[in-house]
Amino acid sequence: MDYSVDGAEEVEPERSSSPTETQSPVMDRNPSPPPNAGDGEEDGDLDAIGDTVYSKHWLFSTLTRLIHMVTEHSEVDSEGQMQLPDDDEEDLCRVWDMAMDKDVAGFLQEFKATDILLGVIAKSRCPRLTEICVGILGNIACFPDTCLTLSQNEDLGAVLLLLLGDTDPPTILETSRLLLTCVSQKDVCSLWLQRIRQQMSVRSNLLFVMCSSTNTDLLEKVGELVDKLFDLDEELMTSWITAQQNEEEKEGDGERHLEMASCLLEAAKQLRSESPNGLEVYLHTLQLLTTIDEGIQTFAAPDGPGKAVWEFVSDVVCEDLCQPTDLPVVLQEQKSILVQAFAVLQALYRCQEQWCDRSDISISLIGTVLRVLQYQSEGKDDATSRDATKDEQLQTLAEITAEFLADICIQIPQDTVADLVKEGHLTEKTALSAAGTLVPNFKTSINKSTFTKIEENTEKKNTSEKGRATIIFSLKNEVGGLVKALKLFQENHVNLVHIESRKSKRRNSEFEIFVDCDSDHEQLNEIIQLLSSHVNVVDMDPPDNSCIEEEDMSNVPWFPKKISDLDKCANRVLMYGSELDADHPGFKDNVYRKRRKYFADLAMAYKHGDPIPRIEFTEEEVKTWGVVYRELNKLYPTHACREYLKNLPLLSKYCEFREDNIPQLEDVSRFLKERTGFTIRPVAGYLSPRDFLAGLAFRVFHCTQYVRHSSDPLYTPEPDTCHELLGHVPLLAEPSFAQFSQEIGLASLGASDDSVQKLATCYFFTVEFGLCKQEGQLRAYGAGLLSSISELKHALSGKARIMPFDPKVTSKQECIITTFQDVYFVSDSFEEAKVKMREFAKTIKRPFTVRYNPYTQSVDVLKDTPSINSVVEELRHELDIVGDALSRLNKQLGV
Repeated sequence: MDYSVDGAEEVEPERSSSPTETQSPVMDRNPSPPPNAGDGEEDGDLDAIGDTVYSKHWLFSTLTRLIHMVTEHSEVDSEGQMQLPDDDEEDLCRVWDMAMDKDVAGFLQEFKATDILLGVIAKSRCPRLTEICVGILGNIACFPDTCLTLSQNEDLGAVLLLLLGDTDPPTILETSRLLLTCVSQKDVCSLWLQRIRQQMSVRSNLLFVMCSSTNTDLLEKVGELVDKLFDLDEELMTSWITAQQNEEEKEGDGERHLEMASCLLEAAKQLRSESPNGLEVYLHTLQLLTTIDEGIQTFAAPDGPGKAVWEFVSDVVCEDLCQPTDLPVVLQEQKSILVQAFAVLQALYRCQEQWCDRSDISISLIGTVLRVLQYQSEGKDDATSRDATKDEQLQTLAEITAEFLADICIQIPQDTVADLVKEGHLTEKTALSAAGTLVPNFKTSINKSTFTKIEENTEKKNTSEKGRATIIFSLKNEVGGLVKALKLFQENHVNLVHIESRKSKRRNSEFEIFVDCDSDHEQLNEIIQLLSSHVNVVDMDPPDNSCIEEEDMSNVPWFPKKISDLDKCANRVLMYGSELDADHPGFKDNVYRKRRKYFADLAMAYKHGDPIPRIEFTEEEVKTWGVVYRELNKLYPTHACREYLKNLPLLSKYCEFREDNIPQLEDVSRFLKERTGFTIRPVAGYLSPRDFLAGLAFRVFHCTQYVRHSSDPLYTPEPDTCHELLGHVPLLAEPSFAQFSQEIGLASLGASDDSVQKLATCYFFTVEFGLCKQEGQLRAYGAGLLSSISELKHALSGKARIMPFDPKVTSKQECIITTFQDVYFVSDSFEEAKVKMREFAKTIKRPFTVRYNPYTQSVDVLKDTPSINSVVEELRHELDIVGDALSRLNKQLGV
């Protein structure tokens, strides 16, 4: 492969016949991170680049030495392979690592490093050196500005595309990484796509790697690049599929034509056992091929790759991803790759008539589809599922498998159904799950009279007191047995609340039907008599209230049930009420202590429903507030999260947040009530974690009114009104944050002391000291940070220890109130933190759950079936409202 670049000598022709033949013993040859000490380092060096320990002079001398080294070798031995000295390799690897720093990348661009590295690549006779140079360019391209400048270099663009035909796998790997980085940048994406369209050798080189390489890392990266290209450019994908064998391919591969789908299949086979992530990438690429007509035509051709792809993906699904002995949790672990696999299979099934009879579909594959639908149906209602909240991947998987099953059902012969039953794939349980999935999605193709939803019959009233009864029966071996049995409940006006199937405890070959129903004794006896002629076994638990035994509740700590109950716990101040510790800044100030007692007495006398007393703050207190307000507002634009910055001006407008005015809690409480339903309750000092969190459950925030001591306006050992108003209030005005705070409070009600402590610790490291990511930058949302100038600076300085928020980890971290925290926890959003806290709350052991009732400002304790039924009825009413709204909207839109 010969090519030349302006200002550079020609690159050596091909070094070997295959990219797989000159592999380095170790792919990860870039030592990262670099050591702390190195040549050219000087303490306090004024020309240090960004936050690195390296100077501009050191970097300049390293690159200069590189130029001289390559030039000298070229002059002495223009054809022989160059050996890279260990010291030079180490220094260049440091440059490679340093280039991941934005400041270093910018300096390298200013220093014209792109041209230097391009020249080195052109002259290099050392595969390792070429790899390092491309790797440095790849790191430079990670930043939008430097990527734009780098991409505009036409010579570099041409060289990189040609390097995909190199014979050194690590070089191809780094080149693919660089190209993937560039096409992922929206500002330069179109430029690179245009170059790739024009250079057809890219196609042949990438296909050659996919069909011949055994290097897992290389196959993964090449797959990611191709997948990204196809995802971005349908025109490019079409041209690569339809490309005819050209002269270059004839000469280089002995008349062998590299066909796109076949090469993807070979790579997928290579990665099957080595890299699940890589396999998923190639399955997604195959799925992309099925989205265009040219791809479907390729798979449908009698001599095409369709049959081979079908057999491979079917085998992967049945053997690797979802075996009969796997537990339902496997569905969670494999859901992403299963989505891609079933999407490919569904598309191929619809076009396989040319090379296979649709009725010949594998029994094990149909069984796998049924099992996936069953697991998905069970997982939907599983409260312990890791993703019990809305899971888009699981939803997509359910839709794809349901559509696939619907296609199969159209063609499936009777013999195949019999085999499914015989081999245990089609059971009562899998059939019910499949039907439950198909009914809502394919209502027109299902006989509605067969699957009738049994609702409570309102025409017949029974004066007897009803309760919850449980009936368990095992079906006789007859067609339509379940339908006949359920029809008896309908005809006798018995409301079924819950129905499920489970493996029989009596006979392994049978499944039992478990039914919960609302019934009195008289109705129940009639049902039992009627069922006896249709079922084998009948067990019955008579009607009861299905509630938790009172002794189970006796060990539950007291907690408020309604908002007025907070009067019973809001005055249990642990510290810093009217009394101060000896190390408190105001301990020796009698005037300040008297003032603190005044605030404490106001808080102690407050009862729910009272207006919060308005305070006439002293000139000294206003001055102290002013110092804190002024200094913090200098930091907020660059340190506070966007939600905080959105709400602070509203507080200035409606609650008179100003440097010369301390807002009144009554005004703030009214503002929050309108925004998020939160209200303020004055408190004298620190409450216990249990009492404080209990207030949050009712959207009540316990808030101090006193001001810190004036001797040190920027420090307070306790929460004061500066902390409350500037730290907490702006985010309590944000709906998502308010919901997050309340859910922590609800989880604490009735929990054990240990569980409450864990929740309080999570609250401390989120609501008080939490960080989030916005526009790629760390921002503070914790009130303890947003009300502390020094710690706010420290947390976002880049020197603080940062960890991702995980309640299981966070709840074990030590809380520090006298110095900076040892670690801060970051979330991508409030929603993410809320979801994680919901999952964590489910691990708290208590014999009930609670639900906040905003109409009565109370909590409903859900511990028996009547209380749960009440919630269900409310939810049905809410869903009716939503359905009516959607119906009206559809009419307006003409849908």
